[in-house]
Amino acid sequence: MKDLTKLHLMTSTVKVRSDEQPFIHFDLSMGKKIYKCRAEAKADIDAFIKIANTHITQWYCNRWVDDNNNTMPDIEFTFSCDLSIEIMKLILNGLDDCHVMSQTLQVHGLYTGERES
Repeated sequence: MKDLTKLHLMTSTVKVRSDEQPFIHFDLSMGKKIYKCRAEAKADIDAFIKIANTHITQWYCNRWVDDNNNTMPDIEFTFSCDLSIEIMKLILNGLDDCHVMSQTLQVHGLYTGERES
């Protein structure tokens, strides 16, 4: 999977850029981190945001691109959140059909898009 996102660190703000999106400034105050995962459908992302909305402050979505630069049907979801990755995986595992999000969820810099086995 080709990751089109680039990170630029600036004091307490992170700018994230993908080829489909303008620069997004993520606020990293109050213990927030940037996470990224892959979803099978936008409805999966919406279900997660509905549950964790008070902890997620900023996000954007774009289509997943494979190593051959082919756009895939899955969606990449990048967001800032103050929950731990373990808590987010518990939430995702409790939602219908959000297993791909749970299996691909990583801190932004470690994200590959590949599912955990």
